[in-house]
Amino acid sequence: MGRVSCPGTTDPGETLIETVRTIAILRGAEPAAAVSAAARCWAAGLDLVEIPVQGERGTAALRTVVREAEAEGRTVAAGTVTDERLAKIAVDAGARILVAPNLDQAVLAFAVANQVPMLPGVLTPTELAGAARLGAGAVKVFPASIVGPGHICALRPVFPEMQLVATGGVDADNARDFIAAGVSAVAFGSSIAGVITRPGLMKELHEQITAPWYPRAPGRGAAQVSGA
Repeated sequence: MGRVSCPGTTDPGETLIETVRTIAILRGAEPAAAVSAAARCWAAGLDLVEIPVQGERGTAALRTVVREAEAEGRTVAAGTVTDERLAKIAVDAGARILVAPNLDQAVLAFAVANQVPMLPGVLTPTELAGAARLGAGAVKVFPASIVGPGHICALRPVFPEMQLVATGGVDADNARDFIAAGVSAVAFGSSIAGVITRPGLMKELHEQITAPWYPRAPGRGAAQVSGA
């Protein structure tokens, strides 16, 4: 199974999410509130908004935010895509990136078949190796705050080709630590309100992250592990 790439691209570095460094996860909001929150996140400099497809409210919010994003030339991700049924719902609603807290072979196969970039969730080396075998070029390390930046430092030299995205408990105070440990992107969930009100934070984080990710093209750089 090949790595996921976007429709119309031949270089795996030319994916929709190659330049994503910061992600806002907007969970549980009504459609109108989700659009308003997404606009604030974009204005604050976050690269990508992710709307979890949990229940009818989540799907409705995704559709509404997608419409707003398309008008501005932006891409929206669908989160919490835990099975193939939700993957189909997300794509039908207009999501162009799928994100999951778990590693599911059927969802990854669906993403590959439909040429939709996929970010599966892992925590352990065994799960990370499994994601690589299934064709993933990047993974969501979740929940990141439970294992901490040291976990990232341990994974990086063992899986140098895999790009890691820290998710779960990441906030304005610890995001830099995860980046220094070697992640290629950070995602903010419940902490997003504090993140978007921190002046200059996105600029600082974007400057700190230097490696293109998902999937990594041959010859491109990778985030450096502190102390390596």
